[in-house]
Order: sequence, then C-alpha cells, then structure tokens
Amino acid sequence: MGPEELPSQSNSENQVAADLAALSARVEALERELAQLRMQPAKRSPQSAPPPPRTPAAPRAEAILDFKQAHPKPTASLEDRIGSQLFSRVGIVALLVATTLFLKWAIDNHWIGPIGRILAGLVAGTAIVLWSERFRRKGFDAFSWSLKAVGSGALYLSLWAAFQLYHLLPAGAALGAMILVTAWNAWMAWSQNSELLAAYSLAGAFVTPLLLSTGGNHEIFLFSYILAIDVATVALVRLKPWPRLLLGAFPATVAFFIGWYVDWYGGFGTQAPLAITTVFIALFFITFVIPSIHRVQDTGRSNTSIPEIFLPLANATFAALALYFVLQDAGRHDLLSPPSTLA
Repeated sequence: MGPEELPSQSNSENQVAADLAALSARVEALERELAQLRMQPAKRSPQSAPPPPRTPAAPRAEAILDFKQAHPKPTASLEDRIGSQLFSRVGIVALLVATTLFLKWAIDNHWIGPIGRILAGLVAGTAIVLWSERFRRKGFDAFSWSLKAVGSGALYLSLWAAFQLYHLLPAGAALGAMILVTAWNAWMAWSQNSELLAAYSLAGAFVTPLLLSTGGNHEIFLFSYILAIDVATVALVRLKPWPRLLLGAFPATVAFFIGWYVDWYGGFGTQAPLAITTVFIALFFITFVIPSIHRVQDTGRSNTSIPEIFLPLANATFAALALYFVLQDAGRHDLLSPPSTLA
C-alpha cells in the first residue's frame, strides 16, 4: 500500500462517520416529535366534546311515565261492570216495556184513537232506530242492531195495522211504505256491514204479516210484499258474502205461499186468478235464481253450498210443484198432460 492511499481512506471514513452522526440527530428529532404527539391527546382528553342535546320528547315521555306511575288507572271491578252494562240494558228494556204497557192501557181506555196509535207506532219505531246509533258509536254494536230490529218491527206493525186493522191507508200506499222500510233496513245492514242486523230485519219483516193477519185474501199485496223482502235479501247476498240469509228468506217465502194456497186455493177456499198466481211463482223463481249466477268479481270468493247446491234444487222443486198444483186445482189439465202424438 502506498502512502497516497492512506489519506483517501481516512477521508471516506470521516464521511461515513459524519453521515451516521446526521442520521442519529434526525432519529432523535423524530423521536422527540413522536413523544410530543403522544402527549397531546392526553392533555386534550379533559376537554372532551359535549354530549348531544336531549330531544324534547324525552322529558315529556319521562313525565308521562312518572304521571302514570303516580296515578295508576283503576281497574274496573265486577260491580262496576254490572252497574255500567247490565243494569243499563235492563233499564232500557224496562223502559220499553213500561212504554208499551202505557200505550196499551191508553188504547184500552180509548184515550188514543186509531190514527194516534198508528202515529205513535211510527214515531216510536223511528226514534228507536235513531237512538240505536248512540250505542253503536260507543261500541255496543250488537245491542244497537237489536234496537234497530225492534224499531223496524214497530214500523212494519204500524203500517200493516194501518192497512188491515184500521183501513187508514190504501193498499198501494201501505205496500210502498213497507218496501221503503225494507230498503232502509237493507241499506243499514250493508252500510254497517252487519249480517246480524240483516237477519234481525229479515225476521221482523216476515213476522209482521203473521201477527196482523185478518184472514182476508190479499194475494197481490201479500206476495208483492214478500217479493220485495226477497229482492232486498238477494241484493244483500250479491253485495256481501252473507249466503245464510237465503236460509231465512227462501223457506219463509215457501211457507207463506203454502199457507196462502191452503186457505185460498184448491178445495179449501175460493180460487184466486190463475194468471196472477202464476206470475208470482215465476217472479219468486227468477229472484232466487240470481244468487246462483256467477260474476267476474266472485272468482276470488269462496263459494258455499247454499247458493251453489241447496238453493237451485229447492227453488226448482218449489216452482215445479207450485205450478203443478195450481194448474191442477184450476182445472187446467190440458196444460199438465203431454201432447197427444199422431198415430
């Protein structure tokens, strides 16, 4: 190794030592900065962000909860329920009975004449129907519908008495008024979606002719009235899924026809005009065919056996037997016997 190589080697060693010293200084500076950064969050932690403001509903909810706990809702005892529900209904029934007895007493003592009796019945029936709405708004639906049935029955009785007992109304006026009552009952049952109300009204409508029958032959009046009830019932069945109403309307119609036939046709009484009786049989048959006709909007509904099986068979049987016996008792055997064939 020559003497010229020694100075160059010492210079390179000095340069490396200087670089190491500079790097060491930079590392120390970075460590100090890192230590300062670590100490800053600890110093800022006491100054944490304030909690979010509480919503206005929270104090109100707490206040309501505190009020409910301080004032618990009293539970209704058995005595309270009996006093508020049972006794009130008993009082209503007692009031109706007392009013009926008073009217009967006044009529027996001739304080109220025929016109007053009819007007009292009409006013009482209308008032009971309107009064029943008060109970329906309070949630007593079944009781309200029962009152409507009582009021409708009073209207039917008053109109029938005005026609047959006191002869205050002509047949056309009485029939039109009864049809209006029937339509009103059907509308209330449909608007309030009450099959029970429809059944009550149907029972009251069919019972009225039985209670006030005078034994006279009023074929056109009676069958027109029954036909109006049947049309209203069929309309409700078409609008609402209430096929069970047909189990009341159809048997009652058949029973009324048989009762009238026994008294005023055949060998038991004077024969009625054949044409009128035949027309009513056809109208009854057509009316009870309508529930069996399918509509497009009925495809989603569940069909029952009443309009699908029972009613068509019973309706066809009734119409065939009624026409057969009417023609036979009228002496129209030529319409019953098969046409003679040519030899």
